[in-house]
Amino acid sequence: MWVFTKDGFFTAVSSQCQKDELMIKANSRKDLEKLLLNITDQPPIQESREPGYRFHLILPKTSWIRYLSDYVERLDYETVRDNIVTRNDTARHEAYQAVWTTMHNWMGREALSRDDM
Repeated sequence: MWVFTKDGFFTAVSSQCQKDELMIKANSRKDLEKLLLNITDQPPIQESREPGYRFHLILPKTSWIRYLSDYVERLDYETVRDNIVTRNDTARHEAYQAVWTTMHNWMGREALSRDDM
């Protein structure tokens, strides 16, 4: 699962965890630190040499569910692209814009290939 929030960009997976846990991965330690500000559990942030994600932590699934639920409750913006990245974080804004553009382009190609569009 990929999740983009004001706190950062996260990947949640069930590998290398107990049944009731998730590994939350990030490319930025700061993203995980901001996530932990909103979670009562305080597992250590671990660093690895994995090429995809440098940082990760293990959370109980209930904590991740609570984080996402609370985030949705506090959601206060009309558009994602203009609101989840601070204006002074140009590199992150460009990265998120590239993701949006890639998915937008894919959607256009997908729509063109379907008979019902």
